[in-house]
Amino acid sequence: VATLSPNTRWEIHNISGRVWVHNASVDIADLLATNGVLHVLSQVLLPARGDVLPATGVLQQLDLVPAFRLFRKLLQHHKLVPQIEAATAYTIFVPTNRSLEASGNSSSMDADTVRHHVILGEALSVETLQRGGHRNSLLGPAHWLVFYNHSGQPEVNHVLLEGPVLEAPGCSLFGLAGVLTVGSSRCLHSHAESLREKCVNCSRRFRCTQGFQLEDTPKKSCVYKSGSSFSRGCSYTCAKRIQ
Repeated sequence: VATLSPNTRWEIHNISGRVWVHNASVDIADLLATNGVLHVLSQVLLPARGDVLPATGVLQQLDLVPAFRLFRKLLQHHKLVPQIEAATAYTIFVPTNRSLEASGNSSSMDADTVRHHVILGEALSVETLQRGGHRNSLLGPAHWLVFYNHSGQPEVNHVLLEGPVLEAPGCSLFGLAGVLTVGSSRCLHSHAESLREKCVNCSRRFRCTQGFQLEDTPKKSCVYKSGSSFSRGCSYTCAKRIQ
C-alpha cells in the first residue's frame, strides 16, 4: 500500500487470521473517525534509510508556505541563511506577508530585527511555547523571546502566533501576527548591593555575611558599646554583586 512518502510502500499480510503491516501487527482495527478509520499497530513503522528524503534548507522550508515569502527575502538580503543552516537546529518566528506589509517593513527591516526572530540550537514545539518560558534570540543573551499562553493561544513577546506552523526534524517555523521589536530584555551590567555592617572592635576578625564580600578596608569611623562603656571601632562595608 502507498504512503504519503513517495518512496515508501508497506506490505500487508494476513498470518493465521491476524493482519500485519510490514513488521507490525494490527492490535486494534476499525476505529471509526469522523473522516476515516484508525488502526492501532503494535509498533512504529520505520521506513528504510534510503527512503528518507534528505533534509531541506531553511529557504526550501519557507518556500512551502506562501505567507512566509517576504521574510524569506529578508533572510537572504541580510545573508543570515548560512548561519542558521550551520546550527544543529533552529526556530524562526516568521511575520506573515500581511503583518510585514501592515508594519511597513516588507523590504526595509534591518538585520538586527530579523535576527531577533531566530533561535538557534533548538527546534521548539507548540507545546513548549504554551508552557511558557524564554529563549535567547540570535541577538544574544540580552534579547529574550518570552513565551506566554493566553487561553491556549501562544504569544511571543506579546505578539500572537498566526497562520502556518511548520515543524520538521531540527526546524520549526511559526507564523506571527506582527513584528518582534528589538529591545533589551535583560540587564547584563552587574551592580553592587552594599551592606554596612555594625560597628565592631577593630582587633576582632570580621567576616561578611554569606554571599557578600569585603568591599574596602575598615575605617575607625564609628563608636560601639562594650558593656557599660563606649569605644571607637571600625565600620566594615560588605557588597554583593548582582548580575
